[in-house]
Amino acid sequence: MKKKIISLLLCGLMTAGLCACRGQGGDLNSGSLSDSVPSQSDSQSTSSLPEDADNLFVSDGRTEYRIVYDEEISSTEVMAVSEFADLFYQGTGTVIGTVTDEQVAYGPEEKYICIGKNSYSESAGVVVDSEKVGSNGYHLETKGNSAFILGGGDWGTIWGVYDFLGEQLGYEFFYSDEISFDEEKCQKSALIEINKDESPDWEWRIAGDGEGVNNKELRLRMRMVENNDVWTTNGKISAFHTFFNLGDSSYGFVPPADCLAEHKNWYNLDYDGAPSSPTSLCFSRDPEGLCEQVLSGVIDLIGASGNNNSVNIIFCQLDNADWCYCPECSKVMDKYGGSPSATQVLFMKNYLGPAVESYVSENCPEKDVIIYMYAYWVTKAPPVFSDSQISELRLPDNCGVQYCTDFPQKTPVVDLPEYSYTESWSKITSNFMLMDYAENFAAYMRHFDDYNKLQSNIEYFYELGGKVRYNMMAYGNLANSDWSRLHMYLESHLSWDIHADVNALTDRFFENYYKDAAPVMKEWFYAYRSYSVLFESGNPTGGSLLPLEQCRAYEKFAEQAYSAILKYKYSDPELYDKLYDRITLETLCYRYNYLESYQYAIEDLKEFAESFRNDCGHFGIQRISESISFDTWYLNAGLGNL
Repeated sequence: MKKKIISLLLCGLMTAGLCACRGQGGDLNSGSLSDSVPSQSDSQSTSSLPEDADNLFVSDGRTEYRIVYDEEISSTEVMAVSEFADLFYQGTGTVIGTVTDEQVAYGPEEKYICIGKNSYSESAGVVVDSEKVGSNGYHLETKGNSAFILGGGDWGTIWGVYDFLGEQLGYEFFYSDEISFDEEKCQKSALIEINKDESPDWEWRIAGDGEGVNNKELRLRMRMVENNDVWTTNGKISAFHTFFNLGDSSYGFVPPADCLAEHKNWYNLDYDGAPSSPTSLCFSRDPEGLCEQVLSGVIDLIGASGNNNSVNIIFCQLDNADWCYCPECSKVMDKYGGSPSATQVLFMKNYLGPAVESYVSENCPEKDVIIYMYAYWVTKAPPVFSDSQISELRLPDNCGVQYCTDFPQKTPVVDLPEYSYTESWSKITSNFMLMDYAENFAAYMRHFDDYNKLQSNIEYFYELGGKVRYNMMAYGNLANSDWSRLHMYLESHLSWDIHADVNALTDRFFENYYKDAAPVMKEWFYAYRSYSVLFESGNPTGGSLLPLEQCRAYEKFAEQAYSAILKYKYSDPELYDKLYDRITLETLCYRYNYLESYQYAIEDLKEFAESFRNDCGHFGIQRISESISFDTWYLNAGLGNL
């Protein structure tokens, strides 16, 4: 693997003109297409373009084009049509109409934007190679006076919409209320000539921070999804705790309520030293019977996948260190260096993988079904094997490993002891799902600089066979300090293109997101990075309190940033408030540090604490850590009775 060096500390300034930003996005939670995009009659209110318009896409901000979509459109493609219409309006100020494929017929002179595969694209002879681009890839093509946005799957159609609008109108997304367009292209531009296939490096990119989890529009426009968009579930078998659910014995692949009475040997029971109640599965004493039971659950999940041909299934035991150590399992572990993971690897290789392959080939060969086990807790260490034993353990193509990196690390995996684990796992599987941590869950409000590992881990696991990536952040808060919005912006771009230029992306974000305050905010960010890299090398897990002098230095940066936008306070109050909020969000990290350890250095503690509390409430910050609420911390810090 070619290891790419990220020299963020040496990044120079990139000059770029700012495009105009027009408004915010629309509602993506609508239940029907008619609720979320204009109807055909809406488009008829737009006056006609000049007769010599030919293939002008927009002229004087007006358009003759309409969106054509499938009469039986899926819920995901509804979002694609809605997003196109909403963003087109934001860029041009014009409503674009919609029709179904049953209402129109293709002709070279017809002017339509075809979103998704339908009879219009078929009659035009435009197709997408779904096998080539994958479920998240897409095909863009102009033919005659029409443009076609066809996804390899429904999600690919949405991502294709964003790419097309970028090419056609200069659309670029930085944050929910920071979207730029090329004004000239939005005012007058001919339909682009394009014919390309595109797909992300990481097929599935899961948003793991609180804003991404709770803000559907933000998540989509960052070209990311949530857990339930990736993992096939049916209400009983979910993406987590899928051996069985200890909290509800009727759920999971092997629910004790249904199976325990007649199949105790499916669980870690009935041997010397066994627990009195099941806490894990046994993969060794009746693998054929257990496989039949798990397969029935897999079949149910495949049925629940609907039209999705990419079916990802987790078969795991999550936050639980228990395992089966019966004599049969112990024999397997002893053979492979004492690693508990060996029992599940062999079960999936010899029983579950082949059984699923047989079912899929006979019943739904169009579906790509992959079952992932966890490399986590007791199963994190791979089996110990020699080169001659690799074939005994090598998982089939329909099985994979969800690997959880050490928590919480700021250092790339390749520079850590766990690198030996990942290298061994890579020899026995070609499918990786990466669960990486970008937060210290014991200290949300302390700084956690993981930028040195961000691109390195994304590149490394992709080259091992990475298909799904989940970077877990402070999911319990609606927003977070510590540059979390920049972090999500970078990871969204890097998950799409693992070799993207981090320095250029960082510059682009600061210039558009902070505007006049960009120079000082970027100086602040690199001062933060310098401190972290140069003075915290002995603290690999992050989450340490900032020294008082760092808090004071960051406070000065904030004061300079506020001064840079002061001119808008009366000339453009809306812009001022927006930029003020963006600066304030980044102050919360050092202000928390003040209140946690340096109250003696605060001139008016009561005013400072109340201001901090109000700002946290404004941004939806409800937790100081995964286990401690803001209110609990506030009282424990002695701030409740000031």
